[in-house]
Amino acid sequence: MLRQTGISLIELLTSLMLISILLLGVDAVLVTSIQQSRSVYYFAAAQQQINVISEKLKLIKNNQYQALLNAWNKQNQEVLPQGRGTIKGSDPNETVSIFWGNTQEQDCEKNKIGTEGCLRQFIA
Repeated sequence: MLRQTGISLIELLTSLMLISILLLGVDAVLVTSIQQSRSVYYFAAAQQQINVISEKLKLIKNNQYQALLNAWNKQNQEVLPQGRGTIKGSDPNETVSIFWGNTQEQDCEKNKIGTEGCLRQFIA
């Protein structure tokens, strides 16, 4: 009786198939991780933008309000996809909102975080 040594072609193909399935699973985890990190980045950038405008609002005079809002929205567009912001109310009670992605102001009843989202903060 002949004794076989080594591995057969079937064993080799089976192990390659299992390895390829494992690598596809790892790839799916990496894609999800990248998407989540993008959402976290957008949230952090939006929070920073709200903090910046909040501090600037405390320092400006009323006649500089529109210029400040225009400059802030220009920055919002640079750091967030389709970034834009609004300031409602009057000094000292203002509500600052920032939106990114396809989120509209009427869609932002509460803070939404993701690749599309909004943040709203009351400044007193």
